[in-house]
Amino acid sequence: MLNNDLNKFFDDINKNWPELTSSTNPEIIKLYKIVELSHKNLELFLRDFGLSPSEFSLLSTLRRCGHPFQLTPTELSQSMIFSSGGMSKLLVRLSQKKMIKRSVNSKDKRSHLVTLTQSGKEKIETVMPQLHALESNYFARFTLQEKSSLNMLLDKMLNNLTKKTI
Repeated sequence: MLNNDLNKFFDDINKNWPELTSSTNPEIIKLYKIVELSHKNLELFLRDFGLSPSEFSLLSTLRRCGHPFQLTPTELSQSMIFSSGGMSKLLVRLSQKKMIKRSVNSKDKRSHLVTLTQSGKEKIETVMPQLHALESNYFARFTLQEKSSLNMLLDKMLNNLTKKTI
């Protein structure tokens, strides 16, 4: 079904906007679609755990940083997988859910530290393996060589994107 939609998309460009045909990058269109679908799947998956993608990203960032699972809000913003517009609101929500604790930074009284609570640690450690199992389905028909090649090509693209600014 999806391939038919994408084929129609490209056919429509060829038919109705032919001067765009030579400059269209099907790879980018497909990447956009992959991002859209994978994010939608992530939202649906996380909903069962009472989390949003931003909440998930923050919890996984704290867990990933190692003991004592603690960062400043600025460090969190810089380290998160997904952007989190409204960091303050996000911190309030997770604090209300008792998944994080906020405290004054003893090294700099002007800033705060965000710490993963035991409840937050248990939640992210429950979610993560199940999410990885779901995501492994995305590559079910890939050989190890194909996955390796894709990873290498994506690294190349990421390097190109980080070198160029719009």
